[in-house]
Amino acid sequence: MVSDCNNIANYPFPNMPSLGKLPAFIAPMLATPAEPFDSDDFLFDTQVIAQAVAFDQRVVEVPIRTRYHPDASSTTMRATVLDGEIILLKDGKPSFALLLSREQARTPLRIQGLSKAMPATFMVFDLLYEQYEPWMNRPLRERRARLAELIKPVCNPYLQLSDGITGKGSAYFAEAVRRDLEGVVAKRLDSRYLPGQRNDAWLKIKRQAEVICAVIGFVPSGPCDPPQSQTHTSGPPPVAR
Repeated sequence: MVSDCNNIANYPFPNMPSLGKLPAFIAPMLATPAEPFDSDDFLFDTQVIAQAVAFDQRVVEVPIRTRYHPDASSTTMRATVLDGEIILLKDGKPSFALLLSREQARTPLRIQGLSKAMPATFMVFDLLYEQYEPWMNRPLRERRARLAELIKPVCNPYLQLSDGITGKGSAYFAEAVRRDLEGVVAKRLDSRYLPGQRNDAWLKIKRQAEVICAVIGFVPSGPCDPPQSQTHTSGPPPVAR
């Protein structure tokens, strides 16, 4: 069930830098766990790689100059801040393993080689600043519409706007599960971008996985666990062979 978000305009909004300046960092807006649902008031977007949020959702000022794509720039989007994730595709799906291999590269030669063999894509979700002007206080539907206008003329295959739908969130989530993706993020179309805040304007619907396994032992770590003397364990955690 989705709670009422009509009071979203009453949430406190952080102070923004003066015109002509961009913040050094913007904390990503956070989402609240939820179950699949349908609503014409929400945009349902694919959750690409949840494990990489801390790395991906940092401030990126365009022209994009990263160690992966030093020339991925656009004169149409200078002094513009986009919210998104860096992904690497394998067989048409985001690969967290490939992303880690790129992130762990350190030498210039290794970085250059991987950038050609495994090119990264910046998947954009939101528009936070354009030409130094803040957009975070505007509704999501306006930010996404303007974002589409900015991304389309760039014609860069490594800069993509995420696909999303409104209305049929349950079916969209089922398709994400079928494709073995992380899940779906539902964003209220009239919501503002609130850095670092978590509320019911953004809802994350994650794929749940189950596995049958045998527990052969554990190391006590909480107040409800029996003392280690009663578990017959000492030293490192037990390992199955």
